Amino acid sequence: MAEARMNRRGETRSLLQRWGGTMEDIRRLERERDALRQWAEDARCTLRGRSLDGLPRGGRAHDLGDVVEAAIQRSKMYAEQSLRIDGEIAERLRLRNEVEGLVRRLPPVQERVIVLRYADRHPWRSIALRLNYDEGHVRRIETQAVDWIGARMEKGESA
Repeated sequence: MAEARMNRRGETRSLLQRWGGTMEDIRRLERERDALRQWAEDARCTLRGRSLDGLPRGGRAHDLGDVVEAAIQRSKMYAEQSLRIDGEIAERLRLRNEVEGLVRRLPPVQERVIVLRYADRHPWRSIALRLNYDEGHVRRIETQAVDWIGARMEKGESA
């Protein structure tokens, strides 16, 4: 029983860590997606330029069809990767909303500790000083909140 509770606490804390870093992850993924979309557009522009001017090109590709095919494949690959990233962003937003709904249901002090620890990433000492509590008491508050969130997640509850 105690081992199962400890495992659930560890899983819940990992979930809260991911929740806290969600917006950073989303910003990183959006930058990656935007770069891929730009690369896809560049490949399409290359395709238009190569297919319209009809001038011979140097390099190993003596046939214009090879160049056009390579540009098409690059454009498709970048577009597919961009769609994959859109799915990852949607999944992270779903996680954020689900966990945030549970965090909002916590008592105010527990909510504050969870936000300071996992979203703002403050160390225990800083949280204790901000809330004017002993560090051990802040850790107990966090454990109570983690247990409550873990139990709700196990039951399939969210906001």
